[in-house]
Amino acid sequence: MNFFSRFKKIAAISYGGVIISAALLFSSLYQESSAYIIKALKFQLIEQTQALNFLLRIRADAVRSLKIQAEDFLKEKPNTNLRPPIEYVKEKHIFALKRDDVSKGKVGNLTGLLPLNKIDESTWHEITMAYHLNPLLRVIKTNTQTITMAYYISNRYFSNIFPWKSPKKSYFCAEEFKQGLCTRILDEGTDKDGLFWTDLYLSPENVLMMTCAAPVYENQTFRGVVAIDFTLGALSHFFNSIHHNFGRLFVLNDQNSILEDTGYYSDVIENNIKLN
Repeated sequence: MNFFSRFKKIAAISYGGVIISAALLFSSLYQESSAYIIKALKFQLIEQTQALNFLLRIRADAVRSLKIQAEDFLKEKPNTNLRPPIEYVKEKHIFALKRDDVSKGKVGNLTGLLPLNKIDESTWHEITMAYHLNPLLRVIKTNTQTITMAYYISNRYFSNIFPWKSPKKSYFCAEEFKQGLCTRILDEGTDKDGLFWTDLYLSPENVLMMTCAAPVYENQTFRGVVAIDFTLGALSHFFNSIHHNFGRLFVLNDQNSILEDTGYYSDVIENNIKLN
C-alpha cells in the first residue's frame, strides 16, 4: 500500500510538473507572439507615417494659406468699393449677402448679428476681407474632397462659411459665437506651428470629423479664426493599408481618442470614447 501511495504521489507531482511547464511554455510563446505582432504593427505605422503626415500637411497648409491672405488683406487700407453686397434680414435679425447680387456656387454664407447702421469702418474692413476669402475658400473645398467646410469666424459676431447655405436655414446667436472656435483658441492656444486642432467629434450628420484652425490678427489684435472641417475618410484609407491577421486594432491619437477601429462595428468611435 505504501508503495502504491508513494507511486501516486510521484505520478501526481510529475504530471503536475509537466502541466505547469507546458503552461509556462505556452505563456512564454504567447507573450513573444504578442510582442512580435505589436512590434510588426509598430513598424508598419512608422513606415507609413510620412504618408499620414502628408495628408495632414495638406490640411494644415490650406489653413495657413487662409491665415496669410486674411492678415495681408487686413494690412491694406480700407476700400469702400470692395465691400460686399449685404442686407439686413429682419426675420432672422442678421445681415447676409444679397442673393441676387452673388453667385451661390462661388461665395460662402456671409452672415452676422450686427445691424448695418452699427458697423464701423474697422468692422467693414474685416467683413470685406472675409468676403474676399471666397476664391481661396472655394479652391480649398474643391481640391480636397474630405473637407466639408472652409470658413472664417470673426470675434465680432459674423462669419463666412463656404459652401453657401441659405441664411434662412441657419441659426445664429451670440452664444454660438462666444462658445465657438474664437473662444477656444484664445483659451487653449495653438501648437508650435500656430495651428489649433480639435479632438474628434460627430457632425449633425453623424460623421466623424476634425477641425484645423488658425487665429487671424490685425496689428497684433485678435480678429477671428480661419478653419476647415474635414472627415476622416482619408485617414481610414491610410489605416486600411495596415495589414494584420491577429485581433482587433485600435488606433489612438495623443488625446487617447480612437481614430480607427478595425472591428466590424463598434460604438467607441460613434460615442467618441477615450481609452485611459
